[in-house]
Amino acid sequence: MLRRLIWVAVSGVFAMGGQVSAQTTDFLFSNRFMGAVSAGAGIYFLAEAKKARDDGSEAYDLYSIASSPTVARELYDESKQNDTKAAIMLGLGVGTITYGVHLLMKGDKDELPDPKMDRGLIEVKGVKVDAGPDPYRGRLGVQLRRSF
Repeated sequence: MLRRLIWVAVSGVFAMGGQVSAQTTDFLFSNRFMGAVSAGAGIYFLAEAKKARDDGSEAYDLYSIASSPTVARELYDESKQNDTKAAIMLGLGVGTITYGVHLLMKGDKDELPDPKMDRGLIEVKGVKVDAGPDPYRGRLGVQLRRSF
């Protein structure tokens, strides 16, 4: 429990350790914060994978010295379940750490969306060409617009 609390605290320090600037998004929705949370969750998943692997190894060792077939079958099933859990947690841990590092390296860009939302894909001599879905016919349509 103390280890988990320490990892959460360290992740929070890294998230808040950067220089504070005017942002277009809230801190809780920033890439830096989400990256730190994701990396912390990945570390937790890796710790759980190690714990499940150790439990599985212990159950397999008991299975190999079991005297009755019923107990041996139960220990084998437990070992198999723990190995499966360890593999899943390992995959989740690696994936979430990778995503967290990606978000941390991406950083927070203070770019707002382009205010000219009606500019279309191409504009030639005042005619705007845009592609858009047609939900009534279920097709993709092309729109031609001219502004005066």
